[in-house]
Amino acid sequence: LFEAHAQGTDRGKMVFQIGAPGNTQFRYSRRMHQGYGICLLISCIFSAAVIAVLMFGDAALLSVFLEDSPDKAKIIEAGQGFLRIVAPFYLLVSLKIVSDGALRGMGAMTLFMLATLSDVVVRILFGRFFSDQWGISGVWMIWPAAWLVGTAISFGAYLVKCRKFKNMPLNNSAE
Repeated sequence: LFEAHAQGTDRGKMVFQIGAPGNTQFRYSRRMHQGYGICLLISCIFSAAVIAVLMFGDAALLSVFLEDSPDKAKIIEAGQGFLRIVAPFYLLVSLKIVSDGALRGMGAMTLFMLATLSDVVVRILFGRFFSDQWGISGVWMIWPAAWLVGTAISFGAYLVKCRKFKNMPLNNSAE
């Protein structure tokens, strides 16, 4: 038999509040971590495959989207420069996306928005500096730098929120 503890209208909270009677706090925490880990594993496997395609098949892939022109070689070279800077960080983006999803599912929208806005703020504040220092490559490098900040906030918030969720008293009046 299962019991449900609906503590709000947020669908994510409902998902995390359904479980078997008994030591529900332990079960919820463990199930949340297992789900998070599985999502992260799937996301990283997919990202690794995309990274491999983008790093080793970049010229062929870019050629698909270009018509024959005198500038085609320069365009492909610029595209390769972008992909070689940005693509290796897709694993970091996987961690951010999964952490963001977990935060939203736990109803921590403020923390999710803080992580997302920090990413944008880093791009705005440091984009000009990166551009002045490294030219067009600096514009591309600011993306991974901003992802790093956003991921650190999102993943850190996930860990803190999980700890608080694990220690949260549940309304087990139906037991």
